[in-house]
Amino acid sequence: WMAHQVALTSLRALLEDPANADLLQAFEFWFVPLANPDGYEYSRLVEPMWRKNRGEISDSSSKGVDLNRNFPADFRRDGDSFESVEDDWGASDRPYSSQYRGARSGSEPETRDLQKLLDLPGMIGVVDVHGFGCKVVLPNPETRVDDKRYQSLAQSMVEALGPDYEVLRYKDLYPITGHLAAYADQRGVVGITLEV
Repeated sequence: WMAHQVALTSLRALLEDPANADLLQAFEFWFVPLANPDGYEYSRLVEPMWRKNRGEISDSSSKGVDLNRNFPADFRRDGDSFESVEDDWGASDRPYSSQYRGARSGSEPETRDLQKLLDLPGMIGVVDVHGFGCKVVLPNPETRVDDKRYQSLAQSMVEALGPDYEVLRYKDLYPITGHLAAYADQRGVVGITLEV
């Protein structure tokens, strides 16, 4: 549950440090400390490992979609069909799975709202904060954004965060499709995931 605290602490640090005055004049910053409030509350009160939202799923007694598997970028790999769960890769078509991607990309209001934010003109980067471990996770090498830029930003993040953090690619972490950072990169926006 610490991911939203990272966003709030970062916001406070950005605003309170006088050295950031020029930065705040030059750029517009957007912070979304919590994009899944109903799922967060359910995980806090009922099931600590819950990761999905709590939306209704038609034709299922299950609830919720994993919002970080619901973005249109690489939503479903070639050969992965909705009709079969045997070919699932990077997300699941099983509604009861914790990694259920949803019936279609962008099916969830939270996902659509984040897409609108990332689609704003002039957007240059996003850091998507998750609670998993000490990792700076970059898109796989076939990115729209220059890979040297990703490497430089990741190195700066590790220097600031400390030696416990490591830089990985998604392919080195675990299979994932339809995630926010990939959507950002597909739009030409830097998309980095920070696992804290």
